[in-house]
Amino acid sequence: MSPIKKPNPLITGIVVAVVIVALGVSGFLIYQGQKEQEAKDQATAQAKLDKMIADKEWAAKQAESARQWAEEQAAEQEAQRQAEAAKPRYGAFRLQQAAKPRTWAPITVPEINAKLVLNSMWRDGRLYYRVAVLGHDHALHVFTSNFRQYRLTFMDQAGYGIFDHVIQPDEFVLDPPHVNQGIPTLETNGDVELDLPIYEHAVQWNLVWET
Repeated sequence: MSPIKKPNPLITGIVVAVVIVALGVSGFLIYQGQKEQEAKDQATAQAKLDKMIADKEWAAKQAESARQWAEEQAAEQEAQRQAEAAKPRYGAFRLQQAAKPRTWAPITVPEINAKLVLNSMWRDGRLYYRVAVLGHDHALHVFTSNFRQYRLTFMDQAGYGIFDHVIQPDEFVLDPPHVNQGIPTLETNGDVELDLPIYEHAVQWNLVWET
């Protein structure tokens, strides 16, 4: 019976070393592969994030462009409307007459002991008006606190209403004491679109209030 040969320690050591090196290389390659994959994943995620931000910025720019375009269109339409209103569709004499300041017959309001006054003129398609309320302090207080809103109305010769414009109580302001010989006075000034023929046919006015 042949004796069992003992393994050569040198060969065994070499084999172990080779195995260890092989395992180390394999582990390094696996690690390196994982790192490269992580880098690719991060790059992909960053690319998606950059695209999302770019898309949002593009959408914001588009929205801003649309808003600016809408504003420009509105401004152009308003300019066209004003230009159209300014055209001399009526004769020079009619325009001159309408542009003259007009003082209407005053209205007495016995319920609160006050007097209402209207001054007006027409120019470029708009009615410019001044409504004043004259009376003692209590009458003016009742006038502004007891009513929800007012309506400036025009009537034609037959008494039919041909114009109606809402005025809010807070539009009236108290005049300085030297106005109207010291009589306490509330007034409001404003303007509103109105066709010239309607203004020319108005012969009466009124201020109607709603509680």
